[in-house]
Amino acid sequence: MTVIRPFRPEDEEAFLRLHNRAFGSDWSRARWRWRFLSSPLRRTDLLGAFQADGRCVASYGGVALPFSLDGSRTIAIQHSDVAVDPDLRRGLGGSRLLVAISREYFEHCGREAALMWGFPQPPLLRVLTRFAQVEVLRDVVFLVKPVADAPPPPAAEVVVERLDRCSPEIDAFWHSCSSQHATAVHRNADYLTWRFLQHPDIDYQLLAARDVGSRALRGLAVTRTGGWDPTLLSLCEWLVPVDDDLAERALIAHAVLQARSRGLDYVAAWFPHSMTWFHRFQAEYGFFAHGLTYQQVARTWVADYPRPWLHEHWYQTMGDIDFF
Repeated sequence: MTVIRPFRPEDEEAFLRLHNRAFGSDWSRARWRWRFLSSPLRRTDLLGAFQADGRCVASYGGVALPFSLDGSRTIAIQHSDVAVDPDLRRGLGGSRLLVAISREYFEHCGREAALMWGFPQPPLLRVLTRFAQVEVLRDVVFLVKPVADAPPPPAAEVVVERLDRCSPEIDAFWHSCSSQHATAVHRNADYLTWRFLQHPDIDYQLLAARDVGSRALRGLAVTRTGGWDPTLLSLCEWLVPVDDDLAERALIAHAVLQARSRGLDYVAAWFPHSMTWFHRFQAEYGFFAHGLTYQQVARTWVADYPRPWLHEHWYQTMGDIDFF
């Protein structure tokens, strides 16, 4: 008999073992705990399907994050760690189990969250769109710039430096930018610290663009080596006022030079193609569009914000894709 139930602290090893079997990965317990036990809201939104011997044979999870929906504060769920044991995938039993655990999960989390999103693997995507009222929101199209091209000319008015921690000025900066990102995950100090600086395995670099004279914060970016491809420097986060061309240029130039210094070939970023930056990075800085096999899915519990509205208004970056 298989029982579907919420996560308990003693289940860590069972969930981790299933994750590594299902995805062919080698996550450490520290990485699993970072993802599911230490996010900004300190919630654990995980369901598991357990056999009588205690083995976890399916999981459905997400990470609850502070979110603004059209300027109103709420919660959104980043879809994560949805898996079925490889031994069950070849028959109908695995699909039925996935449908059952997904329905139970949405009933559980839908009472509090305004929406959920994720980037599932194609077989899982087919099940979710058919049985779980999940819709495809958009294709994922990366922006890629060869670092052999000349970087943008430096802006003398702006200097870029690395930050080792998030100070209160980042909360103030996010607040000043949030009117331009009325629908987005809160990119405040708690989120940036958890998502990037506390990651146990990946060396993300948090970069600040500052005014040379006043030292005021004018832009933030996060970079890492690799991600979708080992030859990339990934721009995982981007928080720059839409009208601050100098801060934008300084951060892109810094990323290009950083990639060169690491022997990488490209800088990559992601924005939804309805966003200003998707077009400007191509027109002004020589990025080209490169489609991936991933698609973003979403489900909302707020009737006033259907798929077309979210497609046009939801600000996202590569950091919103959990596996990059």
